[in-house]
Formats: sequence, structure tokens, C-alpha cells
Amino acid sequence: MKNLVLALAFLGLFMSSPIPVSSKIQEKESPGSHISKEKELEPSLRKAVNKLLGTIRRGDSEQFLTMFSRGNVNIGIDNELSYDEIAKAFKERGPLYCHYFDTDCLRKHLEEIGYKPAEDLEGTLPLPISYREIVGRVAGLEISQADVRYHPSKFYGVVTVTWKTPKPREVGLVEFFDFTFVLEDGEWRLSSDSTF
Repeated sequence: MKNLVLALAFLGLFMSSPIPVSSKIQEKESPGSHISKEKELEPSLRKAVNKLLGTIRRGDSEQFLTMFSRGNVNIGIDNELSYDEIAKAFKERGPLYCHYFDTDCLRKHLEEIGYKPAEDLEGTLPLPISYREIVGRVAGLEISQADVRYHPSKFYGVVTVTWKTPKPREVGLVEFFDFTFVLEDGEWRLSSDSTF
């Protein structure tokens, strides 16, 4: 059953849309103190995003894993996974690991579940590629949005990472990375990846 859940989560990565973040309370702030703290936290959020992108670029899956929230993490559409489920998928080099770090493995898993790329006016759409390969191919990688928001009793960081080239068709149709972080124990951790 767990393999089915992970396979469905994996398939959901390719049909993503923005989704709500997990709701466990990790950070408590006194009333009103969050307003001034949002601006103060933005540089640390940007630093966490750069660290995340660096771990992807280097293929450092162990460091990348430490950057996930210890609560539940939303991956794709309505796919909420616990930290333990994510850690297991990474340890087993399963589909979720492949999505982030290994294009050949990713395509093998897609083939196993019967995924076939659709067609558009330009022909067959390209197969998805791993985040690591995307980060290696793109030029002009930048954090185009990094907003800190306070929503009940904790801080979230909503982040969009874009690039200048190449066109989405050349990087598995991914136009940008869309992440949400949550501040846990003073560190930004990935709580949602709704990239599409």
C-alpha cells in the first residue's frame, strides 16, 4: 500500500498545482511581533533557498533530505508525505529521489507506471527530467520571489525560482520551481514543492 501511495505521489509531481502547507504548529510568536519579523527573516529565507539549490546542483541527497520539514510535506497535488516516508524513498532511491536527482531513474519509474508523454502542436512533449539536471542546464537562475508570511503561529516562506534560458520544452516543461518553506526551530525547511 505504501508503494502505491508513493507511486501516486510521484505521478502527482507531473500534475502539480499550488496546495496548502501542513498545519502543525512549530513556531510561536507573541501577538504583533510577526509584522516586523517578516522583513527580518527574508535574507535567511533566501540563504536557505540558495542552500537547497546548491544541494541539488551537487547531487547531495543527504543534505537535501535534512532540509525537509519534520512535519508533513506536500509534494505535487494533494500528496502529503511524512518526513519518514520521504527519508525512506531517498534511502531506497525510489521515484521521489529520482525526481530530484536522477533523470535516468526517473524515466525508468515513469515507464514502469505506464507514463506516456502527451502531444501538442509541436509534437510529442518532452519527458520530465530531474531537478538536478534542470539546475545544471539552466542559465540565469534567480530567486524571483521570496516572501515571508505569518500564518497562524508560524512563519512560511513562499519562493519562486526562475531562469532566463533555456525554454521550458528543453527542461522537461518545467517553467520555474515553486517552494514553500516553514520556519522550524529557527531553520527554514521545505514544506511544499508545488513545481509545475
